[in-house]
Amino acid sequence: MYDVSSATPDVPIVTLHNPQPSATDWFGRVVAISGTRVVVTAWQDDAVAINAGTAYVYDITSTTPAVPVSTLKSPTPTAGDSFGWSAAIDGATVVVGALFDDITQIDEGAAYVFGPHPLDQDTDGLRDAWEVANFGTTTGHGPLDDADEDGIVELLEMGFGLNPNATDPGGLPGVVDEGGYLTMTIVKQPGVLYEVQSAGTLLPSMANSFSAGSTVIVVNDGTTLKVRDSVPIGGAARRFMRAKVAASP
Repeated sequence: MYDVSSATPDVPIVTLHNPQPSATDWFGRVVAISGTRVVVTAWQDDAVAINAGTAYVYDITSTTPAVPVSTLKSPTPTAGDSFGWSAAIDGATVVVGALFDDITQIDEGAAYVFGPHPLDQDTDGLRDAWEVANFGTTTGHGPLDDADEDGIVELLEMGFGLNPNATDPGGLPGVVDEGGYLTMTIVKQPGVLYEVQSAGTLLPSMANSFSAGSTVIVVNDGTTLKVRDSVPIGGAARRFMRAKVAASP
């Protein structure tokens, strides 16, 4: 992207790349902009099905302008839908066309309208009420910011009930030995989805070894998520657990 009114109009202010690149995704075929928000589609993206398509929304004024603030997919994805063949944006409302959508007839096509969640009107992944309670406003920060510089970004601060304005590195949920198995207990917070994963290695070359499939959910109710590793501590050289947090206003 270029700012032609800047002192260096021929120098990009940000370069956007497909967050999940693969051959022939066609990321960038359709681009739309409204204010500081940009929609870029990859209409042949294969993340959920072959050529099903994906659209990404960016906020170029955020601290991480090249990281999508929202990833949009068809609610009913099937192969060849081409979700993202067309797109438009006006403020926080996005319309994405799926030229070959099959929801009622083969290749009939459809257009999907996305708007801000009522509990997250600025669509940054942080609940508006939480932002106002901690910062007094919903603007000026994002889920990957770290206002108190304690190494814990705002989404994790919200997800684990921490104070984003005070350093609290010891507030993250710990992993304990319970009956010979690694176990993690999370006190749930509103607006967040959790997934606890385990693995036998931390090697970067085997990053995908972390999986929720190797864990057992012990408790999962309105307030608590307790998960146990399925491999006993004594049955492997090493075992690790981690929590994956996603915004869900």
